[in-house]
Parts: sequence; structure tokens; C-alpha cells
Amino acid sequence: GAFILRGIAAVLSTFCMGWVGRHVVMNIRQAMFKHMLALPTAYYDKTTTGEILSKIIYNVEQVADATTDALTVLVRESCM
Repeated sequence: GAFILRGIAAVLSTFCMGWVGRHVVMNIRQAMFKHMLALPTAYYDKTTTGEILSKIIYNVEQVADATTDALTVLVRESCM
């Protein structure tokens, strides 16, 4: 029974962490897009396309990974 309960908890935690991570990414990207629409054209003149894409794609993923890792540690340590 304990092994089954632990397996179910592992599946649920993986699913929930993925769900939270995707929603964090979505919210950050929406906020960044809204902010980028208000930037002056001079910003786009001096910034390369690669830098902008890196901020939107890679940096947001790093923040989401850090968020889900921190949430995982918080839940795990509080249960222990």
C-alpha cells in the first residue's frame, strides 16, 4: 500500500510541477511581451534579435525551472 501511495504521489507531484512551471512561463512571457510592446524603437535598433529571443525563450525557462525546483524543495522539506 505504501509503495502504491508513494508511486501515485510521485506521478501527481511531477504533473503538478509541470503544470505550475508551464503557467509560470506563460505569465512571465505575457508580461515580457506587454513590456516589450511599450519599449522605444531605439531599444530594438541597438539590441540584436538573438538577445531578444534569448530573453524570451531561454531566460524565462531558467526562471521557471528555478521556481519549480524551489517549490519542490519547499513541499518536500515541509513534509519531512
